[in-house]
Amino acid sequence: NLRFTKWKEVWASKGFDATDEIISLQDLIIANGYHGPTAKFTEETWMQNSRMMSKYLQLNNAQSLLEVGCGSGALLNALNKINNLQISGVDYSESLIKLARKASPEFDLRVSEANQLPFADNIFSRTISQGVFMYFPDEVYAEKVSEEMLRVTKIGGAISMIDVPDLETKEQSENFREQEAIKEGKDYLTNEESDYSHLYYPKDFFIDLFNKQDLEVEITPQNLAGYGNSSFRYNVVVWKN
Repeated sequence: NLRFTKWKEVWASKGFDATDEIISLQDLIIANGYHGPTAKFTEETWMQNSRMMSKYLQLNNAQSLLEVGCGSGALLNALNKINNLQISGVDYSESLIKLARKASPEFDLRVSEANQLPFADNIFSRTISQGVFMYFPDEVYAEKVSEEMLRVTKIGGAISMIDVPDLETKEQSENFREQEAIKEGKDYLTNEESDYSHLYYPKDFFIDLFNKQDLEVEITPQNLAGYGNSSFRYNVVVWKN
């Protein structure tokens, strides 16, 4: 899949040599790509959104957390400040994992594909992904990742896919993203015809996938401060019973 390969090349080039630098949360946010025309997060809004996410995922009742596609660890870093959890993360970008390890050496961070997680069954209280599913090659891959997330999560725990592009609002999303790029004098590089397009999902993709396993699916609209894409994204939570 050419698009998947192209995105891998993009994320492999992220991060920086953090041998001597003091790494701020803002550095991690930017390294994760949240600094374009439609994503203007400050440390303050990032922490605000993370507190809301913590409540949404009931992390006060959790002991351990895995993020699939953690990148620089910006979200893990923030959630750990709020909840003090046992933290793990995986990403296919070696450079971003290197940065994440430098920023948070106490975390268990590994280079791995999302569809083959390097963990045993039933070990995490919560398994999450944020802003990752849009880069997958197709729904077959996304289904495998979802199944892997469920596999490594404890009975009584939950998985959550955050920031999923909504197929129902695809046209509005593409128009918005293009206009925001134009306002800043930039080319719209992720347009539908490019090698860097995003994958959009119907909500029924997740409902059907998990209902087959007799699991209830909660889908909620996204509302993140500083994030223009929110109007065209949704979040998914599935409790493993």
